[in-house]
Amino acid sequence: TRRFQIEEVCRAFGVQPIMVGHGSNTSTYASAEQFFLHHAVHTIRPWHRLFEASIDASLLSDADADAGYYSAFFDGELLRANAKDRAEVYARGLGAGGTAAYVTPNEVRAWEEMDPIEGGDTLPHPAGAARQEAANGP
Repeated sequence: TRRFQIEEVCRAFGVQPIMVGHGSNTSTYASAEQFFLHHAVHTIRPWHRLFEASIDASLLSDADADAGYYSAFFDGELLRANAKDRAEVYARGLGAGGTAAYVTPNEVRAWEEMDPIEGGDTLPHPAGAARQEAANGP
């Protein structure tokens, strides 16, 4: 009976039971990340949007809205990929695998909330691209 009560309360609030410590035997460590992502997207983000709408309607005047003011929850941090996946994306963005770089080291460092480095605002040139240019000529 207790299990069903917990599940009904979770259902009412749109929360997965595993998020309140009521996991099932079918949950694995690999699926835990997906549970957390599901929770962020389907529970927290909708609540954030409701709060934003309420704040905008209740606290901001028409003049504030016309001036461009609005409320916002920045929940992108909740949707971040795991460290391995982020590292792969950053490596490709920085030109790994001979592809052209499309982000600077300082952009990557900013995404990871790290201080910029000197010379980090220029796009890197992958080693393979330099060899290819030399072979093909200018």
